[in-house]
Amino acid sequence: AQTVPQQAVSGGLKLTPIQRAFFTNEQEMDHNNLSFLLTAPDAFEASHLRQFVSIIVERHDSLRLNFSKGQDGRWLGHYQPLTESLTNNMVEVVQGSHLQPDVTSLADQFQRTLNIVQGQLCKFVLFELSDGSKQLLLILHHLIVDGLSLRILVNDLQRLWQSSRENTPVALAAKSTSFQQ
Repeated sequence: AQTVPQQAVSGGLKLTPIQRAFFTNEQEMDHNNLSFLLTAPDAFEASHLRQFVSIIVERHDSLRLNFSKGQDGRWLGHYQPLTESLTNNMVEVVQGSHLQPDVTSLADQFQRTLNIVQGQLCKFVLFELSDGSKQLLLILHHLIVDGLSLRILVNDLQRLWQSSRENTPVALAAKSTSFQQ
């Protein structure tokens, strides 16, 4: 079995065939997203989300991608450095939303904030509702995630929450092959 490096990937990215096909139609490129709304446990706090997003972004390099056009007109991918600022910009906390219509309206607004050139390809939004319940919205661009990888991210979030709740060491699977590899 091939050993996969566990450090953060850096540098350029050779686009996959599906990514190249995506860039042939440059209309509404920023808003081709997968979103997933989860019910969060009452004890789940913004500090948990920030900590978990930092861990997830460190292990899933594609969450740090941005894209730009080269001088030849072809689109290129690039891994942004892993910084606290990068991960902090991925997290939003909304307090006091009243009902589901508020969450739906705000979710639409957050989906419009993604920008593939600026490297804003994902957003994790914690809604702290006025009734005390919490919901977690994951918004991820199709350039960096598909249905299977979304399940992996959700599973990682669940494992991180369980480890935090049980005060046990984080036990996530090893990194797999990146787009770059």
